[in-house]
Amino acid sequence: WKLRYFIVFSAGICAAAATIIVWLTPERYLATATIQLETKFQANAEQYAVTNKQIDNFVKSQAAVIKDPRVTGMVAERLGWTNSYALAQQFNNSSAAGNRDFRTWLGDIIADGIILNFTEGSPSFTVGYVGLSPVEAQTMVGFIRDAYIENSRYEGRRNAGENEAKLDREIAQLRERMTAIEDRNTAFGKANDVILNAD
Repeated sequence: WKLRYFIVFSAGICAAAATIIVWLTPERYLATATIQLETKFQANAEQYAVTNKQIDNFVKSQAAVIKDPRVTGMVAERLGWTNSYALAQQFNNSSAAGNRDFRTWLGDIIADGIILNFTEGSPSFTVGYVGLSPVEAQTMVGFIRDAYIENSRYEGRRNAGENEAKLDREIAQLRERMTAIEDRNTAFGKANDVILNAD
């Protein structure tokens, strides 16, 4: 009770400081977009599906790619940040200049504003972006969503191309083996006066 004046004075200073901080801090706006993932895949002429037990881990692992420099770097390029002299100067003056390239550094800035939300058992996730204005937040989340989808399609085409090349190599090997077997059968038939049919 002896310190009542000190306590009241301290509380007043804290309240005033909190009010000033809130007043000076710029407002933040959150925009979100939902991304639906494909859970069925075709590989080696067989179809595979992600089970209910695997779905949560699958969605989280796929969503983590959205913060990868392959995606965020693409967003930085579309925003024109990679051509910004001012940002290049900031990059050169930062301590990160020696460890990362300019595009990755810009991507990391974008990744810092990304928020991911998941629903248990759902094959989709929500990506959000925090901006200084509703327009900025909505524009950024749109760029991020589109870049993620484009990167996913590119990876899908690349994997399909690798699978096709692998199958072509396997088919070529099988043809070589079949030719060798046919030659052996022909030689055996001639040597032993035996006619071998295709079977």
